[in-house]
Amino acid sequence: MALDWSAGNVFVKYQIGDKIFWVESSAHKQKEIPCPMCFGKRFVTIILGDDSKEQVECGYCQKGYERSTGVTTTWEPQAIIHESTITGITTRDGVKYEVGWRTIEERELYSTREEAEAVQKLKFDEEKARAELWFKESFVNAKKQQVWSAGYHKSCIEREKRTIEWHEMRLNMIKEKKKAQT
Repeated sequence: MALDWSAGNVFVKYQIGDKIFWVESSAHKQKEIPCPMCFGKRFVTIILGDDSKEQVECGYCQKGYERSTGVTTTWEPQAIIHESTITGITTRDGVKYEVGWRTIEERELYSTREEAEAVQKLKFDEEKARAELWFKESFVNAKKQQVWSAGYHKSCIEREKRTIEWHEMRLNMIKEKKKAQT
């Protein structure tokens, strides 16, 4: 673990065979939860600007064209401490250590578990904040999409009703004209 010239003309902090620790973190661990928008009921009620209420399928737990399920996937944060032995050293583009099939930069390695545990807490907090931000953004986007969709379909229905009324009026005019001719 002493500084050494063993990797060419580059100082290395660790040697092959040294036991090291590193922290791997992400917010990519999938977890299924009851839908926070419809609470598992698969439908939500949207109040539009004219105070009319529309009950629609939940867009948060709906995937593509599939039906709402009442269950959604969220991303859980995690930070895991790994312990391993250095199996190789690479000095191309900075000092990197080979640990099994992984290549890890020197700044990501720790000599003791205590050092790694301190970093683990910081990385977990970062991933937790990222996961919460993703959740909030996707929730807001789903709400916006649902409101837009309800308003769009409601306006289409109103437009088509006017079209039907116009065609019925024209048909009645033709019938009356025919009656007047006979």
